[in-house]
Amino acid sequence: MQMWNRLDIKGKILVPLCSGIVLVIVVLLAVGFSMMKSEKNSAGKLRNDFIVTLCDIASRDRLVKMEKAANILINTDEVVAYLEDQKARESVKMVLDGVLLSIGENMDIRRFALYDQEYALVSEHAEPGVPRLPQTLESAHREPFEKCAQEYDFRSFLRTVENSGQVELEICMVTVVTDMDDEVIGFVEVATKPAAFAENIRERTGSQNAFLGLGSTSFAWASDAGLFAEIAAVLKDEVEDHGPARGKAGELHFLADKVPARAADGSLLGDIWVVNDDTAN
Repeated sequence: MQMWNRLDIKGKILVPLCSGIVLVIVVLLAVGFSMMKSEKNSAGKLRNDFIVTLCDIASRDRLVKMEKAANILINTDEVVAYLEDQKARESVKMVLDGVLLSIGENMDIRRFALYDQEYALVSEHAEPGVPRLPQTLESAHREPFEKCAQEYDFRSFLRTVENSGQVELEICMVTVVTDMDDEVIGFVEVATKPAAFAENIRERTGSQNAFLGLGSTSFAWASDAGLFAEIAAVLKDEVEDHGPARGKAGELHFLADKVPARAADGSLLGDIWVVNDDTAN
């Protein structure tokens, strides 16, 4: 396939940088970090400060890298070949595995997946130990795919996957794959490494953080595994209260603010916990 055809398609779906930040914020609102009004107490301030920082982190660090990774994939001829010609799939699979190594190391991507026009999973390339996706895209995540097919752009969304007894939150991005006639033939989805996202939050806020999925008592992608293991031990049962919480884990008196994470359809996936030392209070 001639390179100029791929670059022409790229030009149609790349968003100018000046409008990209606005788009990212809109997308984040759509996929589910709930924005809450400012409160006078310390927990309310923490929530607002954290959400603002989280949006900044996601837009500047995670989503920008994810868009670059997705763009590399849609400009890789083997991706198009895989979706267009079933006979070519075995011969190009090794190339796609190599692409994963590159974007995984340079852009913190742990998985990419290819879907056909009917949202069936046709190929998945992931790091060892990363949970596999269902064979058909879940209905909760279809809206960003549908929007991409209409707008020829990039869309981000959140999903949860079960991994070794933990419910992990994945930050994902999807865009369309097109043929020589600019017709949509499928989709490519990338998922960032959760630990990289947790580290970004810790670096920006100075706070430890982790994700607690619905129905789970075990934290995932914790920035401090020991701390959140102690917090999990005092929780005992599934947490139904999604508001700020104070507690004691070991010698630490902590204030935990919870940022709800939602799927594209608005359903609650769980809470991102950000924890600060509350001993002085």
